[in-house]
Amino acid sequence: MKIAIVEDNEANYLTLKQHIDSFFKAHNLIGTIDYYPDGLALVNSFKNNYDIIYFDVEMELMDGMTAAKKIRQI
Repeated sequence: MKIAIVEDNEANYLTLKQHIDSFFKAHNLIGTIDYYPDGLALVNSFKNNYDIIYFDVEMELMDGMTAAKKIRQI
Protein backbone atom coordinates (compact mmCIF):
# COMPACT_ATOMS: atom_id res chain seq x y z
CA MET A 1 0.00 0.00 0.00
CA LYS A 2 1.31 3.43 -0.92
CA ILE A 3 0.14 6.40 1.15
CA ALA A 4 0.80 10.14 0.92
CA ILE A 5 0.40 12.53 3.82
CA VAL A 6 0.04 16.21 2.93
CA GLU A 7 0.44 18.17 6.16
CA ASP A 8 2.16 21.45 6.97
CA ASN A 9 2.42 20.73 10.70
CA GLU A 10 5.25 18.27 11.38
CA ALA A 11 3.84 17.13 14.74
CA ASN A 12 0.50 16.26 13.11
CA TYR A 13 2.31 14.44 10.29
CA LEU A 14 4.34 12.38 12.77
CA THR A 15 1.24 11.47 14.79
CA LEU A 16 -0.65 10.28 11.71
CA LYS A 17 2.41 8.40 10.43
CA GLN A 18 2.76 6.64 13.78
CA HIS A 19 -0.89 5.51 13.66
CA ILE A 20 -0.54 4.23 10.12
CA ASP A 21 2.71 2.41 10.92
CA SER A 22 1.02 0.78 13.94
CA PHE A 23 -1.90 -0.32 11.75
CA PHE A 24 0.49 -1.82 9.19
CA LYS A 25 2.32 -3.73 11.91
CA ALA A 26 -0.87 -4.97 13.64
CA HIS A 27 -2.26 -6.31 10.37
CA ASN A 28 1.02 -7.60 8.88
CA LEU A 29 0.83 -5.14 6.00
CA ILE A 30 3.65 -3.66 4.01
CA GLY A 31 3.38 -0.08 2.88
CA THR A 32 5.19 3.14 2.27
CA ILE A 33 4.34 6.63 3.44
CA ASP A 34 5.46 9.71 1.54
CA TYR A 35 5.36 13.15 3.11
CA TYR A 36 4.49 16.46 1.45
CA PRO A 37 4.59 19.73 3.42
CA ASP A 38 1.86 21.35 1.29
CA GLY A 39 -0.56 20.62 -1.52
CA LEU A 40 1.62 22.30 -4.13
CA ALA A 41 4.49 19.88 -3.45
CA LEU A 42 2.17 16.92 -4.06
CA VAL A 43 0.58 18.39 -7.20
CA ASN A 44 4.00 19.22 -8.71
CA SER A 45 5.23 15.62 -8.34
CA PHE A 46 1.95 13.67 -8.62
CA LYS A 47 2.07 10.52 -10.74
CA ASN A 48 -1.20 8.84 -9.68
CA ASN A 49 0.65 6.19 -7.68
CA TYR A 50 -1.04 6.42 -4.26
CA ASP A 51 -3.69 4.17 -2.79
CA ILE A 52 -4.59 6.74 -0.11
CA ILE A 53 -3.84 10.44 0.26
CA TYR A 54 -4.42 12.18 3.60
CA PHE A 55 -4.82 15.94 3.14
CA ASP A 56 -4.64 18.71 5.69
CA VAL A 57 -7.53 20.95 4.68
CA GLU A 58 -5.93 24.26 5.71
CA MET A 59 -2.40 24.97 4.46
CA GLU A 60 -0.76 28.19 3.30
CA LEU A 61 0.67 27.43 -0.15
CA MET A 62 -2.13 25.20 -1.41
CA ASP A 63 -4.89 23.82 0.78
CA GLY A 64 -5.93 20.17 0.66
CA MET A 65 -9.22 20.78 -1.15
CA THR A 66 -7.53 22.68 -3.98
CA ALA A 67 -4.79 20.05 -4.25
CA ALA A 68 -7.39 17.26 -4.41
CA LYS A 69 -9.23 19.05 -7.23
CA LYS A 70 -5.98 19.53 -9.17
CA ILE A 71 -4.87 15.90 -8.89
CA ARG A 72 -8.30 14.72 -10.01
CA GLN A 73 -7.65 16.65 -13.23
CA ILE A 74 -4.40 14.73 -13.71
